[in-house]
Parts: sequence; C-alpha cells; structure tokens
Amino acid sequence: MYPFIEFTGRVDRNTLFVQYQQADLLVLPSVTMNGQTEGLGVVLLEAMAAGVPVIGSRTGGIPDIIEDGVNGLLVPPGDPGALADAILSILSDPDLADRFRTAGLQTVQERFSWDSIADRFIQVYKKALYKRDTARRR
Repeated sequence: MYPFIEFTGRVDRNTLFVQYQQADLLVLPSVTMNGQTEGLGVVLLEAMAAGVPVIGSRTGGIPDIIEDGVNGLLVPPGDPGALADAILSILSDPDLADRFRTAGLQTVQERFSWDSIADRFIQVYKKALYKRDTARRR
C-alpha cells in the first residue's frame, strides 16, 4: 500500500486545521540554498500541536524543534532515500507514530506555548535588570 500524498498549495487557516486533523504525517524536507535555510519551521509546531507526527531535515532551526527519534525524525537535507525511509518507518509503525504524537504535543506545550515563551522572556528581563542593578551599585 502506498501512502496518499496531496500537495494542496496555499490554504486558509480553517482548512489547514482540518487538514492537520486528517494527516498521518507532516514532512518538511528543507535544504540550505544560497546560505538561506528554514529559520524555525512553524509548520512543524502547528502539526505537533495538532497531534501529527513530523519529519524534518537536519538544517536551520528544524533540529531546535525535532529531537531525532524522540518527538519526530530528522533526515539529512537533500537525501530522498533517507526521507523515504523515515516516512515509511512512521507510516508502518503505529506505536512509533503514537510516541511521536505524544512527545510532539509535550514539546509544544513545554517549549513553545505562549506561557513557556512568556516565562523565558521574564527570566531574560530579570537577568538584564539584575545585571543593571549590580553595575549601578559598583
């Protein structure tokens, strides 16, 4: 059985949410071209938040989101064989897909939720204020 793949082009946010809910997997096969690369890969976070297992290339900011073998799979950029193997490994192993779904949701909640981001900003500001106050006392 071959996986069904659909290239939809641009879709509105409501349609995107429905498509995430229907997806078995999200693949972000990024490469570095002319020094440009995927900055963060927000699409990965959106998919993980929707409970979709993910695969991405080991380039740019993608490894900051995907921990290979823990919450998804990373493949070398520009390696279609490794990408195909990763896709088949998730689609053929429901337990692996479920582990990635659970770990992906946890990643989004712990590291990329607004509460988590706000807490990190607060820590940065506190550290900057502490350094400023310490420098003024000298």
